[in-house]
Amino acid sequence: METCRERVYQVFGAKKLARLVEIEPAEDGGRGSPISGSGPNPRPALRLSGFVSEPQFQRSNRNSYHVFVNRRAVRDRLVHRAIGRAYESLLPSGAFPFALLFLDVPPETVDVNVHPAKSEVRFREPGRVFNFVRDTVRGSLAEAKPAADLPAAATVQQQVPAPSDGTPPGWPFPASPPSGTGHRPAGRSTGRLRFGPSPSAPIPARGSGIAPSTANGPDAESGPDVPEPALCSGGDPLVDARPTNLGSLSDLRLLGQVQGSFIVAEGADGVWIIDQHVAHERILFEQVLAARLRGRPVAQRLLVPISVTLTPAQLAVSARLEEELRGNGFEIQRRGERSLDIGSVPAELRPQQAQALLAELLDGASESTGGLTLGDLRKRMAATIACHAAIKINTPLTEEKMRWLLDSLANSDFPMACPHGRPIALKYGMKAILKAFHRA
Repeated sequence: METCRERVYQVFGAKKLARLVEIEPAEDGGRGSPISGSGPNPRPALRLSGFVSEPQFQRSNRNSYHVFVNRRAVRDRLVHRAIGRAYESLLPSGAFPFALLFLDVPPETVDVNVHPAKSEVRFREPGRVFNFVRDTVRGSLAEAKPAADLPAAATVQQQVPAPSDGTPPGWPFPASPPSGTGHRPAGRSTGRLRFGPSPSAPIPARGSGIAPSTANGPDAESGPDVPEPALCSGGDPLVDARPTNLGSLSDLRLLGQVQGSFIVAEGADGVWIIDQHVAHERILFEQVLAARLRGRPVAQRLLVPISVTLTPAQLAVSARLEEELRGNGFEIQRRGERSLDIGSVPAELRPQQAQALLAELLDGASESTGGLTLGDLRKRMAATIACHAAIKINTPLTEEKMRWLLDSLANSDFPMACPHGRPIALKYGMKAILKAFHRA
């Protein structure tokens, strides 16, 4: 019997499958948790499996969300929101992933009669379903740490059209569970390090990575790459159709920098380009957020307090955010009607950055604080602090500093994208290199 992975390969082809992260069958609150809980009244089981895309495989809408509840295709807002939350801080604003999810719940815990076409459902425990889907998808992304291939933005247009009922051809897939994933880390190469920046080359501009096709409107999609039937029986194309795990970054051999902005490294599977600013930004973001959640921010006290004059709007926001600012390492004292003295700043910052950072935090929160949850506010602050403190472009780095960046990024939870959704590391695979030189 075909596995779900083989069926996805038949419908979408190897190129699409290589951009997908497989979700191993998960039960209840996460991998390895008890199926039915514990105690005299165990909770019924929830099960989830399927595929989700790497963060750089982006769409401009949610039309690529394909959700099956108890083998029935549905359009469920709760599950859609859970998918979006799973990609929080991994996608830029306005971008959406691909998702193919199979959610199984006990029939008595879901109402399938809330829509005439039975395309919508209502869960008895919506909070539990939301948390389960969000945590399972995000946990799968954290485990896989999928890398993006060059060019990063091209995948936005690579999607499969859906029939008028929203269900891709050949679905639903067989009930057999997906096969295991597994990753092959790139081996560490040996040899002498070579550093050779090219000062005459221009620095490429960073885009958002979102470039929807306009051939048939903003939501136009291209057709599937359907392989020959002979390729669907466990050959190398199916085995190789997996994203590379970014945990292998620590195994790369450094080659140098481009324009003092991008680190170039070699791995067994090709050449890698790492944006040093957003790499450091991701590392700092996770460190700042973890320290805030532990309640132990690292701050540096200033020898001479910095005096800041605020607008009335900024002053009002600073009063509401005082506890969060203090929790992130700021020590602020009111002085006069519209002035504040900054006595300490987060340890990641230089003192001269404090005034601009504080103004940016207050301006960014002035219009949206009321609609932000505490978790959203903390993540926004952590992202802003990380962006100001991260290594800038046009900054030459020593070999030791570049190695530290790669090792730290490989050990981070989500090395795929910066907190604003920009790609961090791109791979130019050996197959693509050989093909470009007409050697394959």
